[in-house]
Amino acid sequence: MRAHKSEKGVRGPANVGSWGSNRSWAVAHPGQTGYHQRTEENKWVLKIGDNPEDINKKSGYKFYGVVKNNYVLVKGSIPGAPKRLIIMTHAIRPDSHVSKDAPAIEYVSRV
Repeated sequence: MRAHKSEKGVRGPANVGSWGSNRSWAVAHPGQTGYHQRTEENKWVLKIGDNPEDINKKSGYKFYGVVKNNYVLVKGSIPGAPKRLIIMTHAIRPDSHVSKDAPAIEYVSRV
């Protein structure tokens, strides 16, 4: 019986090498497409708090909602989906250009 177009892989590579178990390593193969570990260095932790009223907006944050628990305010972006667990560790190789002192927070926009 021959394979039809509907039974073939739609997004697979066209040719993975010669027939057999020894497939070419240079050709993309199907696998996991999400929840990968990402590493970013030298983020600034601006504030750690337990009173959500200090930072909550009236309508909540876009794609997140209203903060209800303890929070960590970080300068910059954080990879991953909203409400996903983030693991933070001390830098093995800290940036020598970044100040050791915490920056002073003058204003948090809650608009």
